[in-house]
Amino acid sequence: MAATTDHFSSQFKIAAERLAASEPNLWDGIRETLVYLWEFRRQALAPDVRWGIAQSTYGPHCGEVRWPDPEIQAKYPADAWRGLFVAHPDGAWYVSTILGNKAGAGNAWYDDAGAQSDELVAAAVDRLGLRPFPTS
Repeated sequence: MAATTDHFSSQFKIAAERLAASEPNLWDGIRETLVYLWEFRRQALAPDVRWGIAQSTYGPHCGEVRWPDPEIQAKYPADAWRGLFVAHPDGAWYVSTILGNKAGAGNAWYDDAGAQSDELVAAAVDRLGLRPFPTS
């Protein structure tokens, strides 16, 4: 298998920088979850990582990092941070696309975030010359 590369959208980077500056403890949890994802890739599992975002056209290849994870969510009622990412089916690349707090919006957050994520992945494939998704 070819080397895997990780990419981050500007939206993800800006949101991460703002969160790190305003809520460093929350950012630390998200960062640790991202490290877990990078280490274990497709083997990364819930509760920290969830695969199969239905609102994304990338379906099973779109996932999210979750912080706080559902096991400790009750301690953080105002926070439900999600970081969407898409992984190429052969693992050649991961693109982290959207980072946001879905608290108060519930699952409706995924409608906008999924569409934005899809657009960012398409742009990344084009601009970065990433291997496109296979067509069926």
